[in-house]
Amino acid sequence: MPTTRGDPVVLFRIASGVYRGKVFPCVPDRPLLVGKALDADFTIPDAALAAFHCRISFEPGRGARVKALTKAAHVEVQNVPMSEVLVRPRERFRIGETTIEYLEGRHAGLPGGDPAPFGTVCSVCGLLVPRLGGGRIVLGNCYCCRCIDLRLIVSRVFGRFKVLRKTKSDPLEIVYVAEDLGAQPLRRVSLHVLRAECHQDPRARRRFLSAGLYGKTLDHPAFPRTLEVEVSEARVTYTAERVEWDSIEERSARGETRPLDMAILILLHVIDAIRYARRRSLVVTRLRPGRVLADDAGEVRLVDWKLLPEAEQSVGEEVEALDPSLAGGGGFRAERPKPVDLPPDEPMDDPGDDEVPVEEDEPTRVRSLGRLLVRIATAQAPTKDDTPQDILQRIVKQHGKHRPRTTVSAARGPHLVPAVVGKILARALAPNPVNRYRTLDDLRRDLMSAHQGL
Repeated sequence: MPTTRGDPVVLFRIASGVYRGKVFPCVPDRPLLVGKALDADFTIPDAALAAFHCRISFEPGRGARVKALTKAAHVEVQNVPMSEVLVRPRERFRIGETTIEYLEGRHAGLPGGDPAPFGTVCSVCGLLVPRLGGGRIVLGNCYCCRCIDLRLIVSRVFGRFKVLRKTKSDPLEIVYVAEDLGAQPLRRVSLHVLRAECHQDPRARRRFLSAGLYGKTLDHPAFPRTLEVEVSEARVTYTAERVEWDSIEERSARGETRPLDMAILILLHVIDAIRYARRRSLVVTRLRPGRVLADDAGEVRLVDWKLLPEAEQSVGEEVEALDPSLAGGGGFRAERPKPVDLPPDEPMDDPGDDEVPVEEDEPTRVRSLGRLLVRIATAQAPTKDDTPQDILQRIVKQHGKHRPRTTVSAARGPHLVPAVVGKILARALAPNPVNRYRTLDDLRRDLMSAHQGL
């Protein structure tokens, strides 16, 4: 996600074509892929373009370099076709039926760099400009940090879904926030789209469809349920429930802290979600503050999770019924390697990882949860130099007096922080993994005791 503080902004003004008259801003922090493919960085629904027609890279002080990506594609400047050209500010180039003028945000007085005040409504997604990332005012329109990028602000309609912005991109899929125009009342969903380059890969298709179909069976609030799965010649998609909750990182950026009992409750919900995922053959791959969403009541939603091969195989028949090209078991991943006993003189073949997602080991996961608890309670991430006593003092400063007892007393008070919280933090954040909690169940048991004493 591009930053919005002090970065230069460039503008692409569409002089002819389907987006004629529109101006698109972007932060030139990386090259952009341009074409008609849905997963291009800048999607232009121009039939004369290739799926990935050209790449635009930015050279500070010189301009934008536009390079055609296929032999059939070309870039025209003054009606001369070229394979590569350096475009300077105020110059135009043509791809397909679309003519684009390259501008710099502050060139000739164009208002490209004015920051948007916190709380202003974004003109694309309709959400308030967050403190984390902020936003910009471009040509009189407000764009939040999620929508300022060139890739995110083009309104596109696919079937009954109107795409608002991109929220996630990985080698398998792209996830958008979209409005379901066919639902009454209108609702927002997460639209998962299989990447165009994966359409001919049976393994990728099976993994994507398995995740969508398996999502229909999930019954835990931390994991979004799948609403619909669609397979067509043009695209493979599925939609899932969406909540407009802020992440722990966004709340921390606003300086928002939670009462200690609420912080522990949130962590207990995260642990319960991880335990549920293990029972359902899911892997929660990351527990970063930016990937854990939480509402005001303490409910959580985990963003990063994947299927293990066992879960994928459980919906194998449904996947093949939905996509006949996968009939016969094409695209299945191998089961996870299992330990076997071999004679000492017999070598063992390397099974390979076969793209099986790997979960953190228990002590590492415990430390991630301890850091998450500190972030929720104090709005600050612990540093490597912080001792448990330092962290406890910050919590006490935020939430009240220290209760100097080694166990939780039956006498409860909303302004007392029991000493057992410090002991939990000391074990969860211990530098040596040997000194940490060995399992999540051990951490959960102590957290529940501490929560009952608050």
